[in-house]
Amino acid sequence: MVDQQAQQGAADPVHDRPRQHRIRPRTWVLVGLAVLVGGGYTGAALALGGEAPRGTSVLGVDVGGMDRDQVRDAVRAAAADLQARPVAVRVAGAGAATSGEVAPSAAGLSVDAEGTADEVTSPAWEPRDLWEHVTGGTTVRPEVDVDTTALRGALQPLADSVALAPVEGAVTFEVRPGTPAVVEPVVAEPQDGRSLDVAAAADRVAAAWPVLDGAPVEVEARTERPSVDAAAIRAAADAVARPAVAGDLVVAGGGREVVLAPATFAPALA
Repeated sequence: MVDQQAQQGAADPVHDRPRQHRIRPRTWVLVGLAVLVGGGYTGAALALGGEAPRGTSVLGVDVGGMDRDQVRDAVRAAAADLQARPVAVRVAGAGAATSGEVAPSAAGLSVDAEGTADEVTSPAWEPRDLWEHVTGGTTVRPEVDVDTTALRGALQPLADSVALAPVEGAVTFEVRPGTPAVVEPVVAEPQDGRSLDVAAAADRVAAAWPVLDGAPVEVEARTERPSVDAAAIRAAADAVARPAVAGDLVVAGGGREVVLAPATFAPALA
């Protein structure tokens, strides 16, 4: 009797039925909302792409609402004027006050109209870009192509005009007439020089161009120091030069002695 009940329980389909997991209705609602939001965002990004956000300006030209080709043509026209306008460069620092100019075409500077058009009319995938399409764009700096070698070459004449080699200090001797003559060490103070780092100046010009208001691009000259500073020169004068001429020099050789006064041998020490 027990065996029959056990067999019936084993064959009961209720016990053998696999468990089923049912997704709650609220989960389906959340999934649906996510799909709708994602699809709506993608659709908005694609719909608003292909034209510049309203209020967008490039090189002083309002390109808002223009499609890619229109933006490219507008940027290209504005860039042609800038391409013919020399870039003023002012060097300051390290005692320099020099200005010069470089021609963009000779300096390897040009506006990438194609790249700029792509940038301002691309689909608004980023929330910030989408917001600009809705609320209005801003001033956009154009994409710029830079030939670094040409730009450095164009700045080299300016660097040459700025360059000033440092002057090394020295110790000389002054002979004052008298009986006996008096010899005094004289210190010539070292002088700083200056130079323009052409690579750094080129980076600064490339970052600032195009300059719409015609203001000069400011670059800094650097100080070039002498190899020995003034303190070391003065110390050498006191520790070496002054004792060297403090008395007569006796030269002995071949059984003979020759006495030289400081006024006689001091010029050979300078």
